[in-house]
Amino acid sequence: MLHYILQTIIFQLLFLMVYDVFLKNETFFNWNRFYLLTSALLSVILPFVKIDGFKTIIPQKYIFSLPEVIIGNNTSNVITLNEVFLNTQKATLYFSFNWSYILYLGSCIAIILFLIKLYKIAIIAYKNPKVKFEKALLIELSNSKHAFSFFNYIFIGKDINTEDKQTILAHELEHVKEKHSIDLLFFEILKIVFWFNPLIYLYQNRIADLHEFVADAKAVKSSSKTNYYQNLLSQVFDTQKVSFINSFFKQSLIKKRIIMLSKSKSKQIHLAKYLLVFPMVIGMLFYTSCSNEDKLSNSVEETSNLSEEELLKKYIEEINELKTNNILFSLDDKAFEKFNLSIVNDNYIQTLDQYLRSKAFLSGVFTDLINKESVSDKSSFKLALNDLESSTYQDYLERKKTQESIDNWENSPRDYQLRKHVKDLDNITEEENKLIRSQIKQIENDDYLHTLIISDGLRHKKSEFKVNNNDEEYIGENMSFVTIDQVPVFNGCDTSMSNNDQRKCFSDKINAIVRENFDASLGKKLNLVGKVRIYARFTINKEGNIANIKTRAPHAELEKEARRVVQLIPQVIPGKHEGELVNVTFDLPITFNIEE
Repeated sequence: MLHYILQTIIFQLLFLMVYDVFLKNETFFNWNRFYLLTSALLSVILPFVKIDGFKTIIPQKYIFSLPEVIIGNNTSNVITLNEVFLNTQKATLYFSFNWSYILYLGSCIAIILFLIKLYKIAIIAYKNPKVKFEKALLIELSNSKHAFSFFNYIFIGKDINTEDKQTILAHELEHVKEKHSIDLLFFEILKIVFWFNPLIYLYQNRIADLHEFVADAKAVKSSSKTNYYQNLLSQVFDTQKVSFINSFFKQSLIKKRIIMLSKSKSKQIHLAKYLLVFPMVIGMLFYTSCSNEDKLSNSVEETSNLSEEELLKKYIEEINELKTNNILFSLDDKAFEKFNLSIVNDNYIQTLDQYLRSKAFLSGVFTDLINKESVSDKSSFKLALNDLESSTYQDYLERKKTQESIDNWENSPRDYQLRKHVKDLDNITEEENKLIRSQIKQIENDDYLHTLIISDGLRHKKSEFKVNNNDEEYIGENMSFVTIDQVPVFNGCDTSMSNNDQRKCFSDKINAIVRENFDASLGKKLNLVGKVRIYARFTINKEGNIANIKTRAPHAELEKEARRVVQLIPQVIPGKHEGELVNVTFDLPITFNIEE
């Protein structure tokens, strides 16, 4: 909701700036009227418009992450929540008040004020005599010098002298003929919904001024301009202060009306100014189509009032709807993206919403593994599922306080980045700064690394130091392994299989090559103990060959070994998209378990 409101305000501000700078002083009154009404409507509608084609115009990196390869004895079969990375949703741990109530309250007050004004006009129309006057009903007000119109009603005070009445009636009759009251009521409705938005009031003020210019331009034809000017200057009426009626005299507007009446007609070439609207609207569509904030904010808003148990139940139901028959459920990218899990979280601690999403997701993974006939040892997954179901968000927060959890997070970064946990992001200690400086130095001396993430929990700082431009350009030509028409195919994988089956076959082949060829003795040679993570990135080019290999590991020998193993991947049938050969880039995480 907040994101939508901000978009609406920004769009209205841009539209009004164009109007005030380029259009307001032109005499194309009908064009200006159309512009004000259309732009106000577009600013409300455009945030909902999503054009998928615009997303493909902006260059993106498409990199598919292969399943992690574990070398050595796996010390644990339990997948922990700490190792599942989720999208950065803007949520809070505690929610005590729903601000939407204030919006609804303001709208209710605006409706009441609108109905009161409408009631007053109805009473005036009911109590005073009416006579037919061309296309309108003329209502004379006793002991009054008021003059205004509302739809087909023209209200005019009896105390106005006869000469002035003719000019005023001609003016107000133009308001009736042009149906100006509809414009003003349109903005009254917007004011009820967006009562807090000052730009709506500016819009209504602009359209009301424009109505007077239109009525003046047509009414002046029935009398001389000199008499019309004198009439404007000589009369000062106490007009009704109602925003959706067309009042004849407003002291603040008299000068502007005289200036507009004295202006010569704008040249037709100036109509080209309205073409400014097109690039502006296209830019707004680009923004709304490529923005993901609305989905995230709507998700948070919908779930903020649910308890932990209710929210978990909701997510489990969503997971059950997305389940496939594939044992590698966690690698089903369509389900992964649909469940808002595709964007990695850079915070050390997940929000409650993120935690419950990951919990529901893992519950679906373990349940699938337990029910899969081909899985022989189901006890470990049953144990993992029991532990998962009994764990609460408070338990998760307690675990995140441990040094083991901090070490796991720091040692499990994504590609191209290092991580550092600090106690307080606003007050980093000298000791923490020392470690951060050493990480920065490591990044500066490493062609693979370029990002440092520093987090104290639900907050983080992200610093990017460098990017290999050649690598980025190369990656930018790639297609996604998920959306490609024909994925790369290993010899031995059936080309008649579906893309999903070929992806699984591809992953299995990569996994087997790494397991069979990685030198497991390196751990002892390098005096390494425990779990060591190695990251590799490579591209299968248009010829089906391995290219552009990048590796990162705690030791240079491990990086060298990872590159050697990746180079052993044989030539494959390259991927195709829309009938053309394309590059496809992969991330390959390797976990090396080294026993003492």
